[in-house]
Amino acid sequence: MCNLFIIVGQKGDGTFGGFNGGGDSCAGGSNRAGGGASDIRIGSSDTTDIVAIAGAGGGRGSNGQMSRGGAVNCSVEDKFCGGEAGSDSGATTVAENGSIDGGDGGSGIFGGAGGGGGLNSGGGGGSSNSASGTDGSQFQGGNGRGDGTRCAGGGGGYFGGGGGSARSGGGSGAAGGGSSWWGHNKVVSGSGGASNNHSNGYIRLISIK
Repeated sequence: MCNLFIIVGQKGDGTFGGFNGGGDSCAGGSNRAGGGASDIRIGSSDTTDIVAIAGAGGGRGSNGQMSRGGAVNCSVEDKFCGGEAGSDSGATTVAENGSIDGGDGGSGIFGGAGGGGGLNSGGGGGSSNSASGTDGSQFQGGNGRGDGTRCAGGGGGYFGGGGGSARSGGGSGAAGGGSSWWGHNKVVSGSGGASNNHSNGYIRLISIK
């Protein structure tokens, strides 16, 4: 007999990332912290025993832009879905969705969104000329950094989304979503994807050893 642990992620609030990997945002304002991922662990509650994880959405920017966890570039062979990049109308360089590698963060004078988490690395943090969000890492979304209240936290996941950054005057600083993964050898088969409400991804597990 083995122990089974189901870890349920939490929605981020106006400042602090949701339980299980959500990145923090700037305090106040309309930007939000990233959501926490949900996962299954077999054997112990340690992250080394995660067998499947559904990525969480990144925090919204000040103009309402959001990103989805585990939403893009899904691969049956590699058993993962990348996180969706955040968007920022003030950016010169657009943030990228997560794929095999995490997506690059966007950049601009007024703001840049966070990139989506990938299979091998986290999404890059977005940057404005006042600050840069931190990159996502394994199981952790990046933190937002910005001018005053304008930044959002990345979503947690297998690899977290990058934090967003913006400054007053035009940027919004949305963050990237985390990636989903079900590639452990205990998982016989499954599939992944995301709902259309810009929140957490999901995984359908067909069979677990």
